[in-house]
Amino acid sequence: KIFGHNVKDYTYDELVKNIQNAYCDSSQAQVSGFSPAFVYNNPEIEQNVLTAIESCLKDCDEFMFSVAFITDSGLNLLKQVFLELRERNIPVKGRIITTNYLDFTEPKALKDLLQFDNIECRMYCCESNNKIGFHTRGYLFKYGTKYKAIIGSSNLTANALLNNNEWNNLIVSDEKGQIIKDILSEYERLWNNALPLRDILDTYSQQFEKRKAEERITQKQITPHLEPNAMQLAFISKLNDSINRGDKRGLLISATGTGKTFASAFGIKSITKFEVKKLLYVAHRERLLIQGKEAFNIVFSGAKDIALFSGTHKDIQNADYIFSMINTLEKNLNQFQPDEFDAIIIDECHRIGKETMYQKILQYFKPKYLLGMSATPDRTDCYDVYSVFDHNILYEIRLEDALNGNMLTPFHYFGIQDVIVDGQELTNDAPFNLLTCDARVDHIIEKSKYFGYSGNRLKALAFVSRMDEGKILSEKMNQKGYHSVFLSGSDSQDYRDRCMAALEEDDPSKEQLDIIFTVNIFNEGVDIPSVNQLILLRPTESSIIFIQQLGRGLRKWDGKEYLTVIDFIGNYDSNFLIPFTFEKNGSGRKRPPRHVIGGSSVITFDEVTRRKIINAYNRATCTDLKRIIFQYNEAKHRVGHIPSLIEFDEVDNVSGRSFMDLADKAKFKSYYSFLLKYDNKDFTDAISSNALSLEQKDTIDYLSMTIGAGLRIHDALLLKYLIEGKTEKDFIYNLPSYASHREYLHESLLSVLSGNFAKAGNAISMVCEVDGELVLTDEIKSALKNKVFRYFVMEIINYSLYSNQKYFSNTDSPFDFVLYEKYSRKDVCLLINHDKNDESTMYGYKVYNDNGKDRVIPSKVLNKQGPSDKVYRENLNVIPIFVTYNKNLDQDASTNYADCFRNHSFFLWDSRSDRTTESKEIVNLLEVMNRGGHILLFVKREDVINGKNGDNSFYYLGTCSIQNYKNGVNGTATKTNVVKFELLLKQPVREDIFTYLTSKPVESDQ
Repeated sequence: KIFGHNVKDYTYDELVKNIQNAYCDSSQAQVSGFSPAFVYNNPEIEQNVLTAIESCLKDCDEFMFSVAFITDSGLNLLKQVFLELRERNIPVKGRIITTNYLDFTEPKALKDLLQFDNIECRMYCCESNNKIGFHTRGYLFKYGTKYKAIIGSSNLTANALLNNNEWNNLIVSDEKGQIIKDILSEYERLWNNALPLRDILDTYSQQFEKRKAEERITQKQITPHLEPNAMQLAFISKLNDSINRGDKRGLLISATGTGKTFASAFGIKSITKFEVKKLLYVAHRERLLIQGKEAFNIVFSGAKDIALFSGTHKDIQNADYIFSMINTLEKNLNQFQPDEFDAIIIDECHRIGKETMYQKILQYFKPKYLLGMSATPDRTDCYDVYSVFDHNILYEIRLEDALNGNMLTPFHYFGIQDVIVDGQELTNDAPFNLLTCDARVDHIIEKSKYFGYSGNRLKALAFVSRMDEGKILSEKMNQKGYHSVFLSGSDSQDYRDRCMAALEEDDPSKEQLDIIFTVNIFNEGVDIPSVNQLILLRPTESSIIFIQQLGRGLRKWDGKEYLTVIDFIGNYDSNFLIPFTFEKNGSGRKRPPRHVIGGSSVITFDEVTRRKIINAYNRATCTDLKRIIFQYNEAKHRVGHIPSLIEFDEVDNVSGRSFMDLADKAKFKSYYSFLLKYDNKDFTDAISSNALSLEQKDTIDYLSMTIGAGLRIHDALLLKYLIEGKTEKDFIYNLPSYASHREYLHESLLSVLSGNFAKAGNAISMVCEVDGELVLTDEIKSALKNKVFRYFVMEIINYSLYSNQKYFSNTDSPFDFVLYEKYSRKDVCLLINHDKNDESTMYGYKVYNDNGKDRVIPSKVLNKQGPSDKVYRENLNVIPIFVTYNKNLDQDASTNYADCFRNHSFFLWDSRSDRTTESKEIVNLLEVMNRGGHILLFVKREDVINGKNGDNSFYYLGTCSIQNYKNGVNGTATKTNVVKFELLLKQPVREDIFTYLTSKPVESDQ
């Protein structure tokens, strides 16, 4: 054998090629500790340049950057990892070269770099180098005698690291490699021709500001012309469509800062079916009314008489469009006729509730059209706001869509550990003296300064848990030289307005504030566009509140490239809500917390906080059911009826897969069971007298847990064909891939759809084999006469086909596994087309070494030409490996295997104990590989969390080849024999998955 290949199985040319390929792949990866890679930005697969640079920085001994352009927003993205490098026991040294070429690099970013005593910076000045331009874009990392270099198109700017179409090559080599020698030589040449940053920064800053001033003068000479943006144009079209088909009500869901007020003005102006001669605009805060009035004045250019109706503003006699406070309107309803207004707009319409002033007003007025607007229409009390607007969602743009569409300022979120005093950490019931101690104030100031802000001065909102906490923190910040205030609901609107104006004020001769502390009054209805830093000093108790508070800083503002969000995270019960908030179509199988959100928005945690967040996230199985119930109600409110499984995905809510993925952990086994238990009244009314028998219910549960998630398309498609009166042959004609493993799949389909594959309770057998052909059983034909049973069978089939196309179509051959998707052992048995569920005996791995068996299947089924019906099954040669990366060694000391990543491409894996290379099991394993079989690697982060069972599914990391194997011993006290394998992954593990799997639980540090 040479590199896993039997010499006798190949021609000379084939063998030489195999040896060359194996040697190149193996030697490159082993020399560098990493594989060469193409580094680029593709948000659809969570691929970006930033993550690659961060990954290289975290493990390096030294780094060297040479980049033409550095911006404040780009440097800010690396501040957390730069902080970690500085705070190592031996700080990582770095050197950075940039340039004054085109005066693009921002002085603010350069000044920030000067705070790092472990990073030396120089500026290449084109004028003193024969006016030769400087356009390098390279990132070099040293690891002992080895190097990685990312070289290509990416500067150190936020767009280059996250958004732009960028091409870079990650090169790996040791110090003897010629390309590294050339790069190092050229770097030293440029370094020696550059000036120390401290010597040139003042001069460059003056030069930069002069150019910026000239640009501002040019921009002022351009007359702005207000036009609807993409969202507003789409809304205008939908609004007119709605009115023209006779609708009376509609809802606009638009993330804060995307221009929903202007959208409503453009929409009202665009209505063609009738003229809006009189309009009523209702809100709960006067500031919202003022903003709305200003927007309508701009759009209508004085064509309408617009007036406020609130407090001291009561002169509305001649007004065409009235902007009214809700409480003022309620007290003066008798001034208006029910049909007085052609259109009514309710801003922040999520405030509508069962017993509010809004209900009285909605019942009184009869407008031609009622428009509701909200960024967050879903309420924590589950009140159905959507029904008020007839479930007619005209247009929806959520936060991530708005960020991707460049409608909002991107945010840089930094989750950091809150203060620890005398070993005491903040918890949900932390004592008041800890919340307001001097150490915490100093900690807040330090992190606020370090992570900084975009703009010419600090303009921060700080959210606290308690009023007394906010007051004391504000007082102590003022003693430290800041200008801050605390605002609460008890402060007058006039005082709040003055404080907000002072926060936004740029004229140093006028009153200015740096920070406003508050409890909840700024969650919504407040517009302070220039806010450039949010400080979160309380636990995240609600995803809705978190998004509302985040929205306070996302409005675009001249000079604000990004919003800094600093979240001081303690040991809170609800820490899991942070990753939940930004999860995409949560399916019940938890994913690593996302790093990049929309556009160039990034979420970063320090190391300790990252572990806390992941632990809380994984531990939150008890919240899964509560969450799915809440999101079920949300989806139901949106569509106005009990939603289908596909509708869950289409409304961008929890995925319909949750009802399959949570089946083993929750108190239901199918969507039918969920509805029966958690929406009993509406559901019981809907199914009327067609309740299912125990056998029918068990059949629905069985189908849900085996084929419902859509892991493979074959089961649902065959069952659909048979129910529609077609045959297995029709199924084969429409599934070309079936031919490649048709005999194995035939048996697997028979096993699954007959109920023999897994525990099925009293489930009805759905198919049987007649003359070698799969057909429906008489029992299932009879059961399908029940309309409710048939509906839920088809519901599972249709969702399975939909889910397969949406989530599992981008498969990694062999079989139908998708890289980085999560699978249980039962799922793996299904996808390798095994005819039974071996999950109880798979444990760490299982060797499927099948030499093939004869099987008689009629030619009419297989569409096989010729007289013989006899065909041979293909061999099933596959080895699924299941690894729990952070093992619970307290459970069983004998499980202390040395399974670990050497790097993103190599995995070190131990066989079971009491095995050698001569053991039958290992010989079988090697035979499978020599026959062209496949090793499939599945890894999960941990198995047991604080005594609770964790997720029983594993990330699929792809196929592996054996690079080396030898006899050895495991790491236990008994030192039993194992065979140690070195596996090379076909594809290096994606950075976010790698970081998630390899990070250790907090408990392991204690």
